[in-house]
Amino acid sequence: MLNKMVEKQTEQSMEVNTECEVLVLFPIQVNLQSVDYSD
Repeated sequence: MLNKMVEKQTEQSMEVNTECEVLVLFPIQVNLQSVDYSD
């Protein structure tokens, strides 16, 4: 029972992690692209 709860929490935190990565990485990619185009 406790194991299930831990698994569930790990899944959730992984999902949150992915969202954070997207939020951080996406603007960086956009910035890089705009720099490329301006050159």
